[in-house]
Amino acid sequence: MSEALHFNKIAAAMLRRGIPVIPVKAKDKVPIPVAWQTKASIRPNDILQWIAQYGNDINCGAVATLDGQWMLDADNPGLWDLIESETGQKMPRTFTTASRKGQHKYWKQTPASRAMDNRKSHTPPYEFDAQVDRKQVIAPGSTHPSGFVYQIVDDCDIVEAPDWLCEWVAGHGQKDKAPTTKGRVSVHEDFDFEDVMSHFNISGHWDDSWFITDECPIAGYRHEQSTRTGFYYDGDTFGFHCFAGSCRGSEMSVGQVIAHLNAKNIKEGEAPYKGVIWSNDDDILVGVDDLDLTEDMVETSFENRATNPGVVDGNLLPVEERLAPAAPSEPETPAIIIMPKVTLEMPDDCMYGELGTLAKECKTPLGMTYPSLITCYSAKVKADFMCGVRTNIFCGLIAPPESGKNVTIDRSIEILELARGYDYRKAAPAGDTQLAIILGDEASGKRGSKERKPGPTRMLLVNNEMTDVLKKTGVENSTLASKLCDLWDDPYFEKIIAKEKITVNCRLSWLGGIPAGEDDTARFSQLFGSETNFGLYPRFIFGYTNKGFNYRPWIRPTNSSQTISLDYTDGVVPNLDPLTNTIVHVESISPEADQLHQDWNPICEHPGRIKYNALKVAILTASANRESVVTVDCMATAIRFMEWQLRLRKVFETGHSLNQGAECRDVILKTLKAKGAEREFVSWRRVSHDHKWGEKYNDWLVKTTIENLVEAGELRYQPTKDGDSVGENKKRVILNPAFTGSEEGRKVLKTVVTKGKKSGEE
Repeated sequence: MSEALHFNKIAAAMLRRGIPVIPVKAKDKVPIPVAWQTKASIRPNDILQWIAQYGNDINCGAVATLDGQWMLDADNPGLWDLIESETGQKMPRTFTTASRKGQHKYWKQTPASRAMDNRKSHTPPYEFDAQVDRKQVIAPGSTHPSGFVYQIVDDCDIVEAPDWLCEWVAGHGQKDKAPTTKGRVSVHEDFDFEDVMSHFNISGHWDDSWFITDECPIAGYRHEQSTRTGFYYDGDTFGFHCFAGSCRGSEMSVGQVIAHLNAKNIKEGEAPYKGVIWSNDDDILVGVDDLDLTEDMVETSFENRATNPGVVDGNLLPVEERLAPAAPSEPETPAIIIMPKVTLEMPDDCMYGELGTLAKECKTPLGMTYPSLITCYSAKVKADFMCGVRTNIFCGLIAPPESGKNVTIDRSIEILELARGYDYRKAAPAGDTQLAIILGDEASGKRGSKERKPGPTRMLLVNNEMTDVLKKTGVENSTLASKLCDLWDDPYFEKIIAKEKITVNCRLSWLGGIPAGEDDTARFSQLFGSETNFGLYPRFIFGYTNKGFNYRPWIRPTNSSQTISLDYTDGVVPNLDPLTNTIVHVESISPEADQLHQDWNPICEHPGRIKYNALKVAILTASANRESVVTVDCMATAIRFMEWQLRLRKVFETGHSLNQGAECRDVILKTLKAKGAEREFVSWRRVSHDHKWGEKYNDWLVKTTIENLVEAGELRYQPTKDGDSVGENKKRVILNPAFTGSEEGRKVLKTVVTKGKKSGEE
């Protein structure tokens, strides 16, 4: 029998498969949080919050979602053979775990599985539960009340459920008609559901036994993500549930909802509902006096948002509601309010202390400004290490054109009063030679002297656009990328230039803009997708915004607690660092903060780099906040910041460009071949226009792919009429027969090559 595991280990294994989890009572099958369906999460920080709240010796539930997986829970061990025998099909292998009585098979969602919805059967021998939508099974490693430990029996990939299996499940199981409600109770035989909805002006639509309301009757508007708020009525019982964890309605029974609506009507001078509802008044709280409804609760429609973003009544909200902007407590109109779409913009709770305050004072997009300030501040810190952690940062600000990248960088530098040439330099090195010249020592200037003037001990390299540097690092045989990676880890290297040895001993930070957006990730992926740049990617933190920037004149605040006047005599930077007395050296990390960081398990490709950057962010923000010890609040904010970084990396990733580039290449070659490019020159621009390659792959990627194919010899440009070299006319191409095997192509190419040689082409 398998050994029971702690909650963090179980949850991490599920998260790696993309399965949302929920905390479950120890040695039980009951989820702990109220309205747990809205709180299932794949966020590592949620796991840490639950452990802090409930302990690590609890069970873990794996939750089915319509955009993820569903689980077929079979209590009858022979059910699989029965299904195969009745369908004549072979059950495919998929991730499978053992329960006390049977097994759980995990499947990827398909249109067929979504359509069948939750199903169950308790009729022998067809005992099963199809957990399809907001249902859970106990994850392997958890412990059954009997002491049995759920365990993995087939540790393979999760595959799509075949349509024939969904058809069989739908045909043998009853559709779940009793979703979870809060306090569902029996109603009087004269109860008129439509009359109740009409009296309170509640509109909506029916979905089986659910009346899904157009807006939440408690919040007064439609929740953006948790849209299935509504009343349950099956002819006998009446219930209510709001799946938005931020709404007070998620904790209210249907009786409390009716009481709240009555109280609201009375306050507004309307009559309460006087019709009969309950079969037994003792079963439900009906009147206004039965609830502790304060005036403030009525006025704000119970919308209870705490001052700590993302937390209500001590409970962490679902990820989509934590990242969405907070809803107004009093909507301007009674009409349906559609909340803004959840975006990649940085949540406010990712900022900590003074740097967060300064970010707001810059009046530039916060998602770019806060990471930019962290990076600029790293250039002010004199110590190369704090708490054994390097204090430099590499940061790229991702944003479309006209989003304020350059303004953000300039204002970050100005508000922190970095000195040009002393704290930072604007330069775009084309190779490690130029990098050594920028950062290294230099001859003293005295003829014949072997003495050298030391280079800077710390420096912020600033590029308004990182594109040129990143392109150069991606050039074949370039060592610039590897040298930049080395400088992230170690400040020291030597370079021989014209028999002169240049020594670099500089803590390098790097800040610049990257022109890309959520709707156009190809350029970002190309910049970081090359083999040489792949090592840079996990070392970076990123700023991001997808919003346009409306420029306004700006004057640096003079009363900021972070700024300090630098008195340079005759414009000469003093040898002693004038900021020494204002920079707090962080001496330690509190045990609670250290434990929080140790327990954090980021689910990503480079967790070590991510965790190391979290330490850097925590230490730098603590120093800027004049705290000599990293507190648990500081560390928690740094982890939230890095979790936002993980969200960005899911969109701006290196693998995407490689996969997209490979797909683009295959499509180009296949289409050109179909257009006759084995026999004659074809206008690739015309083909691209007709097949909308630019819309699908981005014009820049298409052009680059064509150039790469020519450089690789798979395509050849058409020569000009006067016999100039083949590569000068880049409008038409032909497939190289050495790759296609076309005899006709060989003849055409032979003519082309002969013509090129006569014109002097190599």
